Amino acid sequence: SSSWKTISYHANHLYLGDDGYGFQIFSLQNPTQPRLVGKAPTAAEGRYAWVNDEQTYAYILESWGGTRIHVIDVRDKSKPTRRGFYWDATHGSYYTHFMGRGNYLYVPGANWDETLSLDIIDVSNPDAPRKINQFPNLNAQGGVGPRMAMFGNSVYVTTPENLYLYDISQPGAPVFLSRLKLFTIHNPILSSPQIFADNSYAYIVSTDEDTFLVVDIKNPRQPKIAGNIGKEPRFAFRRTAVSNLLGEHDGRLAVKNGFAYVTSGEDYTQLGPDDTLQLFHIIDVRDPTNPIYVKGFEDEFFVQLRTKLL
Repeated sequence: SSSWKTISYHANHLYLGDDGYGFQIFSLQNPTQPRLVGKAPTAAEGRYAWVNDEQTYAYILESWGGTRIHVIDVRDKSKPTRRGFYWDATHGSYYTHFMGRGNYLYVPGANWDETLSLDIIDVSNPDAPRKINQFPNLNAQGGVGPRMAMFGNSVYVTTPENLYLYDISQPGAPVFLSRLKLFTIHNPILSSPQIFADNSYAYIVSTDEDTFLVVDIKNPRQPKIAGNIGKEPRFAFRRTAVSNLLGEHDGRLAVKNGFAYVTSGEDYTQLGPDDTLQLFHIIDVRDPTNPIYVKGFEDEFFVQLRTKLL
């Protein structure tokens, strides 16, 4: 089988980690006919890929038995080569996705004591990546790993309840700026909200709270909620704690030209015959203080399945 969570795009190449087929590089020189140009084996659950700006190294994160990072030399796209390997005892989970800056990777994790962490991995030596630090003041429990967004010299981290803001002008030594409470969570194993950030606003979707938030981050030391769509039934995020832990129904969020695009990765088993399954949503955020739900698109497979059942 084939499954991946993130795809990195650089200069007409796609880089992805597939838990069935390992690390793969596709050429998009002809966008209508992607072509596999190189691949390298990785361990199971290696679904997350990140490539540095120079396109010299790719990093694959997989979470089976603890956070593992594979370093892959991609200078020759036709012959990607495995280099170093990092392992620790945290539980990354299916939800773990990561980012980097320069010679540093920022890797979220859920520790065995039920606390959340955001580790800093030094990859300046591709043969021997090592943990050097953690993001400070990330006091959170439960969940299945924090999520993050980067813009400029800022990193924005969500946990099930809070938004944390950091300055990474020195990438190996983040400075804590502020924390904003987003939700009051009573179930400790809920997932951290998805987040997308630009220079003025952070956009947040909680699949557990069925809520879309816009946070004003122009003053990073005093972030504030600017607008929201609360308990939006059309999001149809009817997922159980079990499916959250399994992580098979993860969503994504992106914002472009005044509109937010949300995928809601749904669990078919949690829906009844009268439910709709809208997996893609559009939200107008041109006025950040008044986000407006525009439209949702229902999954065609579920439409056909429901028709057959009825």
